[in-house]
Amino acid sequence: MKLVLVKYRTKMVLRVGILLFLMSFLVVSCKKDDDGIQTVKTLSLNKNQLQMELGNSESLAITSDIGDQTVSWTSTDPLVANIDESGTVAAVGFGTAIITATAGEMSTTCDVEITLPELALNQTEVSLALKDTVALAFTSEIGNTEVIWESSDPLVAEVADNGTVTAINFGTAEISAAAGDKTTTCDVEVILLELHFDQIELSLVEGSNKNLTIATDIGNAPVVWNSSDHAIATVNNGVVIAHTVGEVTISATVEGISAECVVTVREPFVFDPGIIIDPGIIVDPIPFDPGTIVDPIPIDPGIIVDPIPLSPGL
Repeated sequence: MKLVLVKYRTKMVLRVGILLFLMSFLVVSCKKDDDGIQTVKTLSLNKNQLQMELGNSESLAITSDIGDQTVSWTSTDPLVANIDESGTVAAVGFGTAIITATAGEMSTTCDVEITLPELALNQTEVSLALKDTVALAFTSEIGNTEVIWESSDPLVAEVADNGTVTAINFGTAEISAAAGDKTTTCDVEVILLELHFDQIELSLVEGSNKNLTIATDIGNAPVVWNSSDHAIATVNNGVVIAHTVGEVTISATVEGISAECVVTVREPFVFDPGIIIDPGIIVDPIPFDPGTIVDPIPIDPGIIVDPIPLSPGL
């Protein structure tokens, strides 16, 4: 009988102990401050990690019971991940940030990583004439991510910090744009579209020379000069030298593009003193209008004019 009573008392003690423990837990979990506001003891989010592409958004939410407590949201880097009062995260820049949710004295965090989508430029290939420019720009969203522009050959094509490419010299270059961990490129070819001389016809006399100028901007590109008939005229670095009577074509070639000028070489004019003018030829005098008034040239009275000596034989 005593054994049964001891067992019964032991069971009662255990039950009372378990009951007291559960009641203490409920009191701690739902303890209220002196002003009657429920104190938050645990705080959790629906997501503890986020990986987002630039330009996208995600919603964070508190999953634990916080009663009527207000949640405040903060970001360690609002230029990467910005968050509003409702818990919506906006991916505005490339990189990482930590979102913190605070309610009462409790807080919890979510790690956010913003990645860039595949980069794309408005042009992947472009041909330019010398000194021409083209503006390269992203067609994909990069937000405020820093962009590094580079040219594989700045002597052919330069690129500015805003993506403007300038053709410097003939040839090819690759323009690259790097943003975050992504890179994209555009192939640039600087070509000569046309070539012109300052004149397409030239007349020279035997033994004379004249400089033939290329009117097109060719930078420092080499020029190949040629004459269709070296016996009539030759050309040296643009200087045409006339040798004998005839017609010849002078050409200049730059980057495979040519310009031509037709040169005519003629005999020099020689006055023949043996030519007799026919005295019977009547030359009409220049008509003079008697109504025309000619203003006299004023003479300074202070100027002394030496008399012209007359020959006694006149």
